[in-house]
Amino acid sequence: MRQSKRALRQRGQTAIMLTLSVPLMFGLLGFVVDVGWAYWREEACKTAASAAAEAAARQAELAAAFSSTYYISTQATTANCAASPSTTAPIDNLTTGCLYAMANGFTNSGKQKVMYTAGTSGSPVAGSNPNYWVRYTVTEQIPSLFTAVFGISNVVVSARATSGVFNGAHGACVYALDQTAAKAINLNGTTDVHAGCGIYDNSNNSDALDCSGSANLNAGTSTIIITGGTNCAGSQITPTPSTNQPRTTDPFLYTPTPTIPAGHTLACDSNGLGSNSTVVMPSDGYYVICNGGIQMNSNGTLNLPAGIYYLKGGGMTLQNGTLQGTGVTIYMTNPATGGTAASGVKINGNMSVDLTAPSSGTYHGLVIFQDRSITVSSTFNGGAGMGFQGTIYMAGSQINYSGGSTTDITALVGDTIVFTGTSYFGTDNQGAVTGIGTPIAAQIE
Repeated sequence: MRQSKRALRQRGQTAIMLTLSVPLMFGLLGFVVDVGWAYWREEACKTAASAAAEAAARQAELAAAFSSTYYISTQATTANCAASPSTTAPIDNLTTGCLYAMANGFTNSGKQKVMYTAGTSGSPVAGSNPNYWVRYTVTEQIPSLFTAVFGISNVVVSARATSGVFNGAHGACVYALDQTAAKAINLNGTTDVHAGCGIYDNSNNSDALDCSGSANLNAGTSTIIITGGTNCAGSQITPTPSTNQPRTTDPFLYTPTPTIPAGHTLACDSNGLGSNSTVVMPSDGYYVICNGGIQMNSNGTLNLPAGIYYLKGGGMTLQNGTLQGTGVTIYMTNPATGGTAASGVKINGNMSVDLTAPSSGTYHGLVIFQDRSITVSSTFNGGAGMGFQGTIYMAGSQINYSGGSTTDITALVGDTIVFTGTSYFGTDNQGAVTGIGTPIAAQIE
């Protein structure tokens, strides 16, 4: 009987303790649910802020590269996004950011607030020095659920993200990428090279930069960076090359090789182009040339509409006539893709060339793009009449070059490079023409 009474007393005490703890347990459960909900909404704020800041900076990056008024650069700006930003015609990069915030579920209305701040001086993030920065702050007031019984009716969550536009390294206009070759850059004979935008030579050979005659190489106020050494006694090299330096990166290392769009109508748009050929660019912007490449051996004019010229084998042999086009990239494939063996580029004789690379897009700045696996050397010996506005990119091949005029903004990126005669390379500080050294957008907070 005593044990039975004791057990009854213990059960009664347990019931009392359980009754008293139930509100606490449910309150704790409610607190956990509300904290989880607030955390989830804060993460949503972060996603929206990051998307907005990155989109606004990316739009500013593009406009900064191509000198567009779309890039807000005159003064610092602080404002709220519109409650319903127009989805048809954003007026500037900041409105673009507001649209991205809206696409991620946040607008400046009701219990949500989306605000931006942008400027071209100073930086809101210590240790960062962008040329242009933009910050989006996304805030939301969310109602409490279970914890409202404790007098907490609302919780405010907020997140911000900051992105900036940084000027890319000006880079150079001449890159020799071979890492071990002697004479990776060779000034042959009485060469006179004017390269105001700098020279990089990645070869670690003691004779990486070689002058085989009485040469003049003038890089102006830019730099000549050599991984190995030089052999240019008796030549005039300005400024004095910096030797034993780290290698630089291929400026187009991550540029994808062009691929013919899946819906391209014809397997071959042409079996070769020559003087007086007529080119009609397909709507997808790709013109496929099979076997013959581009051959101009007689006087005449070949006009190339803007687009990608996809040479399946073959190459370019230009001796007489006029070749011209704006917004053009000529891509030479590896023979394994079909067609005749690759033959590189040969420009000689009475040839006038006036080709300009695309000013935007994936192949911005690339006027000639040779498949990286091709090792056939190419010769550009067109004198003052040879005008390329953009980069000649032949990462696996030797480029033999002589020509150009003082108005040309040309860059060479090859495995090795041989100069003969007189050549000119104009300065392109922002990379608008060559695609080297363009502004870069990045998230900094």
